[in-house]
Amino acid sequence: MKNYSWRVFCWLGLLAVLSSCTLMNSGNQAVRGSGYEGVILSVENAQELGPLLGNDINEFWLPTEQDVAALEAALPDYLTANDEMFENLPVLWERLSKYKRQYVGYLENGQRVIYVNYFYNPPDNNWKKEFILVMDGGDSYFNLRFQVETGQFYGLEVNRGV
Repeated sequence: MKNYSWRVFCWLGLLAVLSSCTLMNSGNQAVRGSGYEGVILSVENAQELGPLLGNDINEFWLPTEQDVAALEAALPDYLTANDEMFENLPVLWERLSKYKRQYVGYLENGQRVIYVNYFYNPPDNNWKKEFILVMDGGDSYFNLRFQVETGQFYGLEVNRGV
């Protein structure tokens, strides 16, 4: 019986090490610019999100830092034009630079699109490795889509309070 317990303990330890290695080798790319910090999800990680983005989404691409910079530069004007979506707009604007971001590139009708997940004040750095999905939380969580070639935003979704 003692030998069996030791084997189970070893297997559980090995499983824990392998799991942490998978997260460490996520392939996500950190990106930072004036007023923003985020990660560009690897194509492999983005593929796992396909159903979340839409049933017909099955082609992915890796956005560049320049793509992200263009998106972020156009973001304030878009959010100002859609301010009715947010419950606490003055608070949002004061803390917009504190939102962390996750960028996912995919093709929609042959066009390059970036899905961006925004969230305020994450409790730890797991957001750099794992996709954050929150169903409530008010405007501390929102997401939108950016069509790269046209520079147009669409699909703004803001979480509602509990």
